[in-house]
Amino acid sequence: MKKALLLILIIAAMLVPVSASSQYISISASGGYTSTTDSAVIGAGMNYGYLSDVSRFVGIGFGTHMDFAFINSEYGGFEFGALAGASFEFRPAERTTITLVVGPGVTFQADNKNYVNFGIGADVSFSYYFGKDKNTGIVVGATVYPQFASWGDEGRRPFDIIASGYVGVTFRFRGYSYNQLEPDPLPFILI
Repeated sequence: MKKALLLILIIAAMLVPVSASSQYISISASGGYTSTTDSAVIGAGMNYGYLSDVSRFVGIGFGTHMDFAFINSEYGGFEFGALAGASFEFRPAERTTITLVVGPGVTFQADNKNYVNFGIGADVSFSYYFGKDKNTGIVVGATVYPQFASWGDEGRRPFDIIASGYVGVTFRFRGYSYNQLEPDPLPFILI
């Protein structure tokens, strides 16, 4: 079953760029909390995704989010997290987008002890684009990694969570165009 799900995820990731109408990339500064070491984290993150338009207001595709942060604890240390999965984008206005990425997530933490955590991840962000072309903007978002399998130097832990918020810059590469005068994409017309 796990192999079948992985195969479906890989095939979906390979097929979507063929029909992708836009790509986005965001670079941000972040801060949050990890329950593994019961500490604050501060660092940087990056989002990347590609989308196919379902309508002028909705896009569906594949997205990723990665974090690298320093752990503010007695020993210091760092945390790396990554998630990849389905990406959903909602466009409530001409210059704004709300993006949700949900999929498998993994984190690695090195403090005075090392931990590898597996579970799911979710990232939600709000972007506002500037200028005539609407391809550069600011992004504000939050990421959470509920981890249901955690192994480390002290053995297995039943549950850990890492959560962070971020703010940064975002860039969009077209295909994508928001224009009220343009017709809806073909799949939307057929529905």
